[in-house]
Amino acid sequence: MADLSSLFALGAGIGTAIGVIMAFARTPPADAKTNLSKWIEFAGIHHIPIWVRSPIVSRVVIGFCTALTGVMVFMMGAFFTDWYNRPILDKSDQQFLERIHRLEDELEKTQKQLVQAEKQPQPSYTIQPPSGAVASRGITWNSDFALVVTGGGPKAEINAILFRGVAGPLVTLKEAFVVSELTGRRQSLYANIPYGGGAVPIEQIEAIPPGAAIDLVLEWKPALSINDFLSQWGKLRFVAKYNDYNYEARFDEQKIRAKVFGEIQGAGGPLVTKKQ
Repeated sequence: MADLSSLFALGAGIGTAIGVIMAFARTPPADAKTNLSKWIEFAGIHHIPIWVRSPIVSRVVIGFCTALTGVMVFMMGAFFTDWYNRPILDKSDQQFLERIHRLEDELEKTQKQLVQAEKQPQPSYTIQPPSGAVASRGITWNSDFALVVTGGGPKAEINAILFRGVAGPLVTLKEAFVVSELTGRRQSLYANIPYGGGAVPIEQIEAIPPGAAIDLVLEWKPALSINDFLSQWGKLRFVAKYNDYNYEARFDEQKIRAKVFGEIQGAGGPLVTKKQ
């Protein structure tokens, strides 16, 4: 680019010089004059000094204009040289455009990855019910409840019991409770919301999606001792109402006592004790 601009400036200068030389070649020095005096008269000045009409003044004016023309050609050549060599974008603009092109490439790559991901088969996260579970028109319930215990031995305390299941189709749980068949007392169950959501009343939960795990909890505050639990809830009935179905499960005294003493180590049977 610098070579082309230099040739442009050199060509402009040479062309102007040739034009001036041809003008001088066609006009002898004796005939070289200007119309300076006539332009002065045209401007309204009629008393023109004699020296203005002199051929010497005409030659001086012609020489001055020729020199001025050369200077102007040189300046124009320098200007066009700088303009021609100047980049369209400066360095910062070029870096900005490069970043835009990189972002466009990354966006296109991400879009292709999303399209490929949509074509891949989606994994199934359905929770499989445990063996021995009881299917009941929408929810497959565990055949047994779970104990939540603190401590151990005869002084262990029962904090809560859990009834667990897995939803089949979409389930709208309406009500769930347990009834003591020893005292006749009825207590509502709460739905356990996973990942720190806590236990909330049944009426506050949304419809349960297919494959979701269900935990219904009955909690005692303060916790019950083993003897209190067995005397109050040693025989119970679990009821859950959902969609258009009522599910019931009964747990007799023998099954509950076997569960308590089987899961809480040292809760029953002989123990080594300290002398009084």
